[in-house]
Amino acid sequence: MTSHLVFPKIGAMNNPDQEMVLRAVEDARRIIGEYIEPGARDATKTVERLLAVLDKNDLVHALDRINRRTVLRLVQGSLTVSCDGITKMTR
Repeated sequence: MTSHLVFPKIGAMNNPDQEMVLRAVEDARRIIGEYIEPGARDATKTVERLLAVLDKNDLVHALDRINRRTVLRLVQGSLTVSCDGITKMTR
């Protein structure tokens, strides 16, 4: 079954992690778009396809790096998080 939905491609990014996440989201949207098209559906196959796209170690690590960069950028030079999870302000 071919989806008739069109998802616009976003131009190239400078960050390989962001590109990987964007490709995974585009692929997942395409898979879901194909599933919601009229006709026969196989939920198990769709979930397996989504897992194949979204449950990759490389993607999980890319998301971790993106989240880490975001947190570090927000708190850099103003907050310190200790090993016990307590956040302290530094001046």
